[in-house]
Amino acid sequence: MTILITCEHAENRVPELAETCFAAPAAEAALQGPWAADWGALTAARVLASTLNCPLISYPFSRLVVDVNRSLRSPRLFSSYTKKLAAEPRRQLLDRYYHPYRQRLEQVSRRMLDQERFLLHIAVHSFPCFRQGKPKRADAGLLYDPACEPERSFCLDWAEEIYYEIPCLRIRRNYPGRGTADRLTRSLRHRLNSPRYLGIELQLNQAWAARPVAIRDQTFQRLAESLRAIIEHSLPQHAEAA
Repeated sequence: MTILITCEHAENRVPELAETCFAAPAAEAALQGPWAADWGALTAARVLASTLNCPLISYPFSRLVVDVNRSLRSPRLFSSYTKKLAAEPRRQLLDRYYHPYRQRLEQVSRRMLDQERFLLHIAVHSFPCFRQGKPKRADAGLLYDPACEPERSFCLDWAEEIYYEIPCLRIRRNYPGRGTADRLTRSLRHRLNSPRYLGIELQLNQAWAARPVAIRDQTFQRLAESLRAIIEHSLPQHAEAA
């Protein structure tokens, strides 16, 4: 058994190639907004990786440049700020940043699967507390493929363990999105084509996850402890199901 933690929207940096796209005041402001990065997710990912003593791979550039969590066919691959670039600069963004990140994850995942019985991949993300003026009604979410029995069973157990460890945390499964939507975990399921790969997105509400206060960090630690408990006590049976 091996574990990999990733964070696809870790920071809001802009590479030099795309700097002109964010020169206007509105674009500069967007880089500080809730969609520029998954605020709080990198801190949570570091806590998980440290607690579980496993590797962490993160992507340092803003999703507003190019979204490494989306497929090449996604209309959300480039934001409204970078879509205005000519075809060649957009291709360079893909070649320099998008493809290397996704290729690295696939290579690391294949190597881990070769070395261990199965791979648990936790991709850590966060989501804005409001969308189109409506509040998101969860503190955290677990995204997975419900047709994949090991993923479904694992998330049922993890959600129950989180309730036990952090009773005040409202957790929902396949919320605020679907684990089968256009995401990196779905792409890896298809590309690795292995029942021994479990790809789970941990989604955290920015209403609390983006606030650098002690209780936030304590909650991250307890999330990590809940994950460790599930791995130690339950994951072998999920591996058998695979």
